[in-house]
Amino acid sequence: MSQNWECNLDLAKNIKLARIRFDRFIAMKNYYTQKIQEVQNFIIDNLAHEHSLEELGKIASFSPYHFHRIFAAVTGETVKAYIRRTRMDKAALSLIHSKSSIIDIALATAFESHEAFSRAFKKQFDQSPSDFQKNRTELHMEFKKNHDDFVRQEMEVKVENLELMNVAYLRHTGPYTECGKVWGEIFSTKKVLQTMTQATVSVGICYDDPEVTASDKIRYDACVSVPKDFTAEGTKLGIKEIAGKRYATAIHKGAYTTVGETYKYLFGIWLTGSSERLDDSPCLEIYLNNPSQVEEKDLETKICLPLAQK
Repeated sequence: MSQNWECNLDLAKNIKLARIRFDRFIAMKNYYTQKIQEVQNFIIDNLAHEHSLEELGKIASFSPYHFHRIFAAVTGETVKAYIRRTRMDKAALSLIHSKSSIIDIALATAFESHEAFSRAFKKQFDQSPSDFQKNRTELHMEFKKNHDDFVRQEMEVKVENLELMNVAYLRHTGPYTECGKVWGEIFSTKKVLQTMTQATVSVGICYDDPEVTASDKIRYDACVSVPKDFTAEGTKLGIKEIAGKRYATAIHKGAYTTVGETYKYLFGIWLTGSSERLDDSPCLEIYLNNPSQVEEKDLETKICLPLAQK
């Protein structure tokens, strides 16, 4: 009898020890992920500049020796490959949506010449910048031709200032259609649930265009507004601010899987017919109702295009 009791006691101790080790493992994994995301955010905000491993490692509080290995382990890309790809993705979006010249776009993404930029662009997209721009312009014109009359009657676009927002977030990397998992994690986090009120806002930060960026490299931050004194200690969450600025906004009605049509209208019809210029910030999606409480056809999403200050 006493032998069985001792065995059960040992088993309980081993289970407790395994749980402690697992919790430590998860805590360290979350720590490294959050640190690397801080570096990714810095790179995105400073794509026109060159960065040394020492500079980036300092942001993450890692030595240069360890930093590039940790970065590659967390993201699946080397630092150099990540910077090159994000610069090319930004350049592709600028070719589609801005009125800047190809050389200006090259300089804005840290290339010193048209030739060097063209070589790097063709390596990633298998076509020259000018051919890429021409092909995408033709696609937008086709969309405008087929949708202009219908959408003009149905969609209202407003230019408004959105206020600065303090948010807790989790990053999803992969197709936008698979971001539901991180939302589930956010809304099962006790600290978030304890701060939620009727005024809590759910926001998606959409960094990449799925027609430009490879689906497995798409970045998306699922965010909820939180008080300024909110701390993420003991959770997987990151904390940051969404800057207050001007946006062109439109309400998309219906399934999240069809928001692409609203983006195409805003970029392909509204923006090209306006005097506005885009800001370098990512687009936002503000989710106005709860998918667990309304039918899919009644979902409302405010799409927000960042606009340059006038």
